[in-house]
Amino acid sequence: MYRLHDAGARRITVAGLPPIGCLPQVTLGTVTLPRIFHKRICTENQNTDSQLYNQKLLKLNFLLSQRLRGSKILYLDIYTPIMDMIKHPHKYGLEETLKGCCGTGFLEAGPLCKSLSGTCDDVSKYLFFDSVHPTQKAYSVIATYALQKLLPLL
Repeated sequence: MYRLHDAGARRITVAGLPPIGCLPQVTLGTVTLPRIFHKRICTENQNTDSQLYNQKLLKLNFLLSQRLRGSKILYLDIYTPIMDMIKHPHKYGLEETLKGCCGTGFLEAGPLCKSLSGTCDDVSKYLFFDSVHPTQKAYSVIATYALQKLLPLL
């Protein structure tokens, strides 16, 4: 952060963690119904860890804002909009929130999502593209949330 400030940055946004316990890679082992349904749930202890980390990050941002005079260091909460998409998928036009669009939706990430692994028919219905990364639609929701929350603070 100090290097960014020394280089002239005065408006900095730091993003928090998402609900880690809801990533498809993490929900893989949380089958709650008979296996034929493949119903997965978020892992609450990992989500609690994400929330605790985000609280500490928020405090650190405040301290850095005081030390780096003339700077605005804002915290971007991505946990809240992602959890809202998970809890209220139809509000966003989503149908699948705990499985990725690529491959099996539970293991593949990044470079493993190649043409051979296949993707879903309509990625706009998914919260996650692969086992860890949100889809373009999810990022759009997060960006809109960020603009509403952070733009007035700049």
